[in-house]
Amino acid sequence: MVARGAHGRAIREQGLQIDTLEGSWVAHPKVIDDVAQARGMDAELALVAVKTYNLHEVAAGVGAALRSDGRAIPLLNGLDSEEELGAVIGRDKVIGGISRMSGARRAPGHIALTGPHSMLVAALEGQDDPKVASLAETLDQAGLNCNVHPHLKTMLWEKLVVNAPMNAICALADCNAGAMVRHEALCALFCAGMAEVIQVGQAEGAQLSLNMTERVLDAMHHRFPQLEPSMLQDMRARRPTEARGLQGAVVERGKRQGIATPIHQTLLALMLGREPLPS
Repeated sequence: MVARGAHGRAIREQGLQIDTLEGSWVAHPKVIDDVAQARGMDAELALVAVKTYNLHEVAAGVGAALRSDGRAIPLLNGLDSEEELGAVIGRDKVIGGISRMSGARRAPGHIALTGPHSMLVAALEGQDDPKVASLAETLDQAGLNCNVHPHLKTMLWEKLVVNAPMNAICALADCNAGAMVRHEALCALFCAGMAEVIQVGQAEGAQLSLNMTERVLDAMHHRFPQLEPSMLQDMRARRPTEARGLQGAVVERGKRQGIATPIHQTLLALMLGREPLPS
């Protein structure tokens, strides 16, 4: 595990406390504070879980940590991490992935999951990678509730449909997902935002249905009411957000397809307006 600063020190000294819906436990992984220290590790698998804007900093180190037939799965937000990582370490070493998880860091060395979690993996476009199924089975047996998705583009857009509007709305309104869908005006904005992403995603070739909004609302009400989106957590901690990789991705693809995206253009402008001005 790569963990820096106080978080990394706490894990090395005391282990990583993980609170789940089923109970709490402590893991004691080997911890390094720089991915470059993993060079030559001959790892079979690397799970890449950094912010979208930090991927370029760790990509080469991830590749150097893998064995010749190893694979890396980027579990990032947005649409571009698979290709960005593949451009550095080789597309043949990358498997697409998403993680659906409601969690937060409560203190150094202490994280909490506040809802059910699952993971999906998919081969990159144009590839037939036999390692996808075997690694998915291994991850599922490890308790990550992992399955294979047949279509990478659709998998990434399905997550973005929820992620792009929800993250910005919750961050700007300073509320969790449950509060968002219980608030009439915010819920209406969320639904309109999802419809906007679906329209752009369909134009980009993703297999999306407008009916998915009903399933999403049900999940927010009953499975993820305590979800604190990452951009909300970043805003509260005064950290940079992933606005360009989430709302920006919708706006950029919308322009490419000739589709107006006024909701996400507004959300993007408001999110960027909360960040420090460049010096």
